[in-house]
Amino acid sequence: MRIRVVIWLGLIPMLLHATGINELRHEFHQIDTKEELIGFLHRAEELNDSSLEPYRIAAHMRQAVYTANPFKKLKYFREGKEQLEAYISRYPTNVEGYYVRLLIQSEVPDFLGYNSDMERDIEFVETHMEVAILLDSYKAIMQANINKITQTQ
Repeated sequence: MRIRVVIWLGLIPMLLHATGINELRHEFHQIDTKEELIGFLHRAEELNDSSLEPYRIAAHMRQAVYTANPFKKLKYFREGKEQLEAYISRYPTNVEGYYVRLLIQSEVPDFLGYNSDMERDIEFVETHMEVAILLDSYKAIMQANINKITQTQ
């Protein structure tokens, strides 16, 4: 009996950590204000999980929306692009890296030239999403966003 209690007590922090990660994945899609963005960045850094890295990078890039300085906008974009590409190079089988890159490419202006991987990212995410260790509700969000992107292309 004691061993079961010890095992459960050891699992609780892991379950809470996983819950926090899933909540942040969902929250990422709900960010509408600068305050929500800053809060998201703080929570993502606190969890310090590599699976959240693409979302943290994208949120960092999104700070460009809330600044009027064009040089800062470009800086946020360039830093984030470099970090995201490095993440995808480090984790070439991670569906979320490609998914987040797809979201970014679909939103940034064409003149930035960051849209050449969209078709490949869509194909990769759709091919590998089913085997990814993600909640079905999040996979549904991913697929809905992909469908929206493909309709607007």
